[in-house]
Amino acid sequence: MDIDSNDEQEQEHEEEEQQLPPVHLTLSNIRSLTTLLQAMKISAKQACTVVLAPEGVELHWADDSKSLRSSLQLRSELFSSYECGPPRRVFGVAMLQLVDALAVFASASSAAPLQLHYPGPDGELQLELSDSGDAVDVDGGGAGCVMYARIATQEQDLPSDMTDYWREPASYFLLKGALLKEAVDDLEWPGGSVAIRLSRDPPALSMAAAGTGSLEVHLSAADLSGVQVAEPQVQQRYRYKNMKASMCHIPDGKEVGGPVSTKVSIDANGLLKVTHMVPLAGGRAPGGGSATGQQQASMQPSALSGFAATQAALDSSRLGVVQFVSLPVDEED
Repeated sequence: MDIDSNDEQEQEHEEEEQQLPPVHLTLSNIRSLTTLLQAMKISAKQACTVVLAPEGVELHWADDSKSLRSSLQLRSELFSSYECGPPRRVFGVAMLQLVDALAVFASASSAAPLQLHYPGPDGELQLELSDSGDAVDVDGGGAGCVMYARIATQEQDLPSDMTDYWREPASYFLLKGALLKEAVDDLEWPGGSVAIRLSRDPPALSMAAAGTGSLEVHLSAADLSGVQVAEPQVQQRYRYKNMKASMCHIPDGKEVGGPVSTKVSIDANGLLKVTHMVPLAGGRAPGGGSATGQQQASMQPSALSGFAATQAALDSSRLGVVQFVSLPVDEED
């Protein structure tokens, strides 16, 4: 009886999806999207939850241990065309299939725009790439490449949002993503959990791991920006596995639109939030203007200097945001 009820609910859900206006999106930068999805570090066997909404696209994933959650946010302005009216569509896809399909498309052409359509005839996510390029066929006419992929979807709810339990006062700092990656990579050798210690005066950050050996990495005020520390000193421990997933797989600036900036926040209970702001090229400028012109305007000199000026110049509508939330290690662990 329960099985029949579930089948009926799934059928009703599919019928509701088919009655909604279809979603049509066009993205000019396939490689950047593939790189961002790979940075989420989702297990190949797991599904992620996709949200298509008028304001943009989101992907969400939760680790089996329930101690780590990652998400990707793409504003609608990042797409060269974006047709998605309310309500939002929520469904699950196998992450490995999505990344593999995008990687094949990107290898065929890095310049051709990628079109995404949902739902397909069977409720699937459809990908399409058409590249005419400069090729010429035997008759002297244009020759091109057209590729399609249909990725099965499933009914899937959003994973619980760990930031719902976020408690102030929080401590945070900003730094270059590449610098953070280098520091955490160095801490792999000891093999233990990692203690993050943030000091207020003078502003400083240290990360220490102890296992088969011990190692401590120090970053000074010159490496950090926008430091806010709730107490004279804040310290919490985290699993190295979660630290590595959160901080060591961000894309190189050459793979995207420039260097990645990272904000690390720790709430009053030790919840760790790592937000990578990844600049991406292309898309539509707000108000219908040129994306390139908008980016040039946002990079005008300011009263700030150094890394802080770089943060102020970033245009939020041109950013892909990859975020990780991780639980601290219990004292008894």
